[in-house]
Amino acid sequence: MLGMTVCNSFEEMVEINWTKTTALTRVTLFQQIHRNLNLFERVWHVNIFCLSKLWYLAQILPLPVKYATVLERAVSFYIWKGYLYKLKKAQLVLPKDKGGLQLIAVKEKCQALITRNIIRGHRGESDPMDNEFWKRHIPLLCSRKSPLPQAIQSLWKIIESYPPDLITADTKQQTKLIYKYIMKDSIHSPRIVEQFPNQRWHKIWHNIHRANIPTAWQTTVYCYINQITPMEERKHRHHLTDSPACKICGFIDTLKHRITNCGTAKTTWNGAKKPIAANMAYVKTE
Repeated sequence: MLGMTVCNSFEEMVEINWTKTTALTRVTLFQQIHRNLNLFERVWHVNIFCLSKLWYLAQILPLPVKYATVLERAVSFYIWKGYLYKLKKAQLVLPKDKGGLQLIAVKEKCQALITRNIIRGHRGESDPMDNEFWKRHIPLLCSRKSPLPQAIQSLWKIIESYPPDLITADTKQQTKLIYKYIMKDSIHSPRIVEQFPNQRWHKIWHNIHRANIPTAWQTTVYCYINQITPMEERKHRHHLTDSPACKICGFIDTLKHRITNCGTAKTTWNGAKKPIAANMAYVKTE
């Protein structure tokens, strides 16, 4: 009925619907896993296509923690398939100007959607998506002997912790504002920013995400800057290869060597290091 299974008990309805939706989302991710997409394109694909089936159900039923964990693991596996070194989810969900790729956090987005509907019901606003469900049941949330499920009562306690401006926010922007509020405690600087805090990182991230740069180039630069490109020297330290030598020229294969000294890279670097230093805001040019 209306895209979801209705059961006699609320707990059973949550379990059946999220089991089905989680399984379908995982199947979608695994079916697409062999597509030739780079890191940037995979994040777009997850945000726009793969997770779209979740948002309708998330407005009606709370997402259990166990299913949120399964979905986040499936997304991580899909995004990092074929990559030896990876970045933490905490960095990927950051805004682009903070060093992230704006990957949607499943648990937080689902919480923002359902709490928005509860708030709208509390404000007495009609919504054809929920058929005024929350408007009819809001008085029960405030009762000490509420017959509503514990999951819904817990959501109401979360809503009570929201600042007043979120409760009264414009309907069109409310979900976005709630999502940002939920995510604010999980925002941490990327590891590379903490290692080199004196760089002008805002400009570096801005230049990476310029609209006229192909996503394959963006992915390459992003991986280099975050030091997750699998160099032979790093793989040798982790006992993943027999030698730290570059397979092209025989020198020790480090990040600096790959960019500045290996093969034709030396000529290219000598001609481009000054413009790169000016545009990417590096202090050193060697």
